[in-house]
This record gives sequence, C-alpha cells and structure tokens, in this order.
Amino acid sequence: MLENKKLFLLDIDGTICKGNQLVEGSAAFLKDIKANGGQFVFITNNATKSIDDYIRFFQVLGIHTDYTNFLTASYVTIDYLKKNHAGELIYVLGTRSFIRELKKNKIHVTSDCEDEGITCVVVSYDNQLTYEKLSDTCKLLSTKNVDYLATNPDYVCPIEFGFVPDCGSICEMLAHAVKRMPYFIGKPQPEMVELALQRNHYRNYYLGLHILSGRPHGTSGYFLHKCRRGLHTNQRYRWNGKIPSPQPLPAKAEDVG
Repeated sequence: MLENKKLFLLDIDGTICKGNQLVEGSAAFLKDIKANGGQFVFITNNATKSIDDYIRFFQVLGIHTDYTNFLTASYVTIDYLKKNHAGELIYVLGTRSFIRELKKNKIHVTSDCEDEGITCVVVSYDNQLTYEKLSDTCKLLSTKNVDYLATNPDYVCPIEFGFVPDCGSICEMLAHAVKRMPYFIGKPQPEMVELALQRNHYRNYYLGLHILSGRPHGTSGYFLHKCRRGLHTNQRYRWNGKIPSPQPLPAKAEDVG
C-alpha cells in the first residue's frame, strides 16, 4: 500500500517515456504519487540531456519537475570525476547537453583529442554521434595512457519505434578497435540508488526500472543484493537473445504492494 512506499525510484526510457512520448498512464501515476505525499526520483542512465534539459523536457509533456526529481548518469559521473580526477582534463564523447552539464559542474572538458594533458576519456550515450568522434576516441585510447570511463553499460535505449544503440554498444564497437572496455559508472552499479536514498530519507521505496538484458559481460541484474528495502523485483536477468517486453506501471500509486 502507498503508506509503505513513499519514495518511487523510476527509470525514464521505457518506463515513463518512450522517446519523446509519455508511456500511457505515467502522468497520472506521477501525479498520484505527489497527491499522496510521496516523491518520485528519476534514476536514468540516459545522459544525453542535462538535468536542466530534462526539466524542460518534462515541462513540455505537462509534468512539473525540479532538481530533486533527477539522479542521472551524468550526475554520478560528475561525482566520480570530482573524487577521482579532480582538476584534470577529461576528453568526452557525448552530446552537447552532457558536455554543458559537466562544464557547469566545474569539470575540465575537451572534445579535441589533440589537447595536451588529457588524463581520462569518458564515453556516453550520444545521439549526436559522428565518425569523427569515434576516430578521435580511438586515437586517444590507442596512443595515450589515459583512464577510460563510460556513463552506463546499456546496449540499447527504448524509443518510439523500438530501440537504438546506447552507450554499451558504442563501447563494444570501440573495443573492437582499441581492445579496451571502460569502467561503467551508471546502473547496474549501486551508486545511483544509494545517492537517491541519501537525498530522500524514506524507509521504504519502490524501484521501477526498464530491465534490458545484454549488458557487457552478461550482467544486467540491478544491484539487487544492495537494495533490500522495498524492491519491486528480486530476479536477475541474462542475455538470451531476446529483449523482454516492458511491464506497465501500476494504474495508481496505491496499487503498489
């Protein structure tokens, strides 16, 4: 019942939205959470948009949000870079919005692979990807002694007509050329849920994720042993050659057991 679930940690792609469209019933579901004194936080691996851009995106869809409603892969990437590469120059393969988000948070960023002093390469889901970006990233990873990070391991991202390649697919493609795989920062690493729980002091929560099989190394279980308080699912999934169908959200928040 709702009184036992006040915090709702929700994916965006395939759960609340498909591309630029809301999943049927999601707007009413979010409104019902707020009406019953709860809070929803989007924990998304999709770093193509900054939090400012996500707020504008949902405003167009008729859903009011603010910074407290988002914990994105870009956020945890910034947190990781500040802890492990403070003050260093970071080469980024990502969207313009992602790069703005990094710069806004005082991360020293370049998109020029020829810049001196690059210590780390960050790859993100990039729906503005060009072959030049791929070539420059390969050059850095092949010729320089740099760390290699990626925002998330997802192979595909759900959109209106089906799926498109996500960050994990980009990294797999790069690996064929550079013989390296990155350290993945976003889900299924547990930091996103842990940070959400630190920011929102609710005892029980509902975790609603679009679970896709086929992450690198066959692992796509969502850190379930780390999330003991009110998980919606307790299964692990491995790639079997099929994309599972998304499960609908409950019609109302109180339908969550």
